[in-house]
Amino acid sequence: MNRERGIINKTTLGALLGIQIVVVGVLLAARSGGIEEPEPFLQFDAQSVDSLTVSNNEGSVSVTKVDGNWQLPNGVPAAGFKVDSVIERLSDAAGSWPVANTQPTHERFEVTAENHQRHLVARAGEDTVADIYLGTSPGYRKTHARRTGEDEIYAIRFSNYEAGVKAGDWLDRSLLRPQGEVTALRRLPGDPASTDAASEPDSEDAEDTVEPVAGYEFGKDGRAGEEQDAWVTTDGTELDQGKVETFVGRFKGLSVTGVNEAALPESATMTFVLTDEEGDQTLSIFALDDGEKYVAVSDRVSGAYELSKYIAEQMNKPFADLLPDPPEAEESEESETAADSETGTEAEGAEESAEAGGASEDG
Repeated sequence: MNRERGIINKTTLGALLGIQIVVVGVLLAARSGGIEEPEPFLQFDAQSVDSLTVSNNEGSVSVTKVDGNWQLPNGVPAAGFKVDSVIERLSDAAGSWPVANTQPTHERFEVTAENHQRHLVARAGEDTVADIYLGTSPGYRKTHARRTGEDEIYAIRFSNYEAGVKAGDWLDRSLLRPQGEVTALRRLPGDPASTDAASEPDSEDAEDTVEPVAGYEFGKDGRAGEEQDAWVTTDGTELDQGKVETFVGRFKGLSVTGVNEAALPESATMTFVLTDEEGDQTLSIFALDDGEKYVAVSDRVSGAYELSKYIAEQMNKPFADLLPDPPEAEESEESETAADSETGTEAEGAEESAEAGGASEDG
C-alpha cells in the first residue's frame, strides 16, 4: 500500500513540475518577446473620419460629415448615431490571426474586388484610413474581411447588414418631426380628406358632390376657463382633447421610410403648418399610385421622403374627426339598450304567462 502511495505521489509531483515548467517557459518567452500578439485588423482615429462609402454589386451610398453632421448626397440628413457606431466599431476591429492567406481563398470567402458582399472605404480628409472587403459570415455577428491589396483574410466582429448600400439604410428617419413641443397646428384647405365617398358613389354624379376639405386651426391655450394647455380653436369650437392629442402625436412621432425619387403631383393631398420651438414648418403630403404610396415634403429639409400608408391615412383627418362624439349618438345607443331591455322583459313575461297557462291546463 505504501509503495502504491509513493508511486502516486511521484506521478502527481511530476505532473505538477511539468506544468510549472510550461508556465515558466511561457512567461519567459512573453517577456523576451518570443510570443507575438496579433495586430488589430484596423486601427485608426474614428473622430477624424469625415467620409464613408459602402458598396456592392447592388448599389453604392456615401455619407459625409458637413459642419459636424453626417449627410447623404444632396444634403439629406443621415442618422449620425448609426454612422458613428459603424465607424467606431471598424476603427479598432480585432482580427486575431488570419483564417486564410492565399488568393484562391478570396473567392471562396467572397472578398474579391469582383465578388464581395460589402466594400467599405473610410477617409479622413485626403487620407484613406480603411479600404476593406467584407464577405461571408463564419458565425454570429462575424464576417470575413480582407484589406485591399493584401492576401490575409480575418474574421472580425461585424455584421454586413449594419452597412447597407441604399440611402434609406442611413437615413435619419426622424428628420420631419417638429422640434420640441407643438403649440399650434393648421391644415390648409385642399382635396377631400377621404376618397371613400368618391370611390363608391351612390350615383353617377355623386363624385362631383364631394367637397374639398375645409381648413382648420387649433393651438394650446391655458387661459381662464380652459384646461391648462388645452387644445382650443380660434372660434371657440369644442375639441375632443384625446382625439387631438392622438392626431398631433402622428406628427410628433413621424418617421420616414425612405427617400423618394419619383415625380410629385402639382398639388398636395394635404398640407399642414405646425408651430414648434423653431417657428412654423410647412409639411405637404402627396398621394402617389392611387393612394398606395405617400410622400412628404418639408420647407425645413430638402428632398422628398416616403411615409407609411397607414400613418399618412391617419394624418388625413377632416375637422369633424376632432370633435367630441355627438350627444344624440350616445342617447341613441342608450335608447337602443333600453328598448332591447324592455323587449327582453316583455318576452320573459310572455314566457312566464305561457308556462302558467300550461300548468293550469295540466291541472
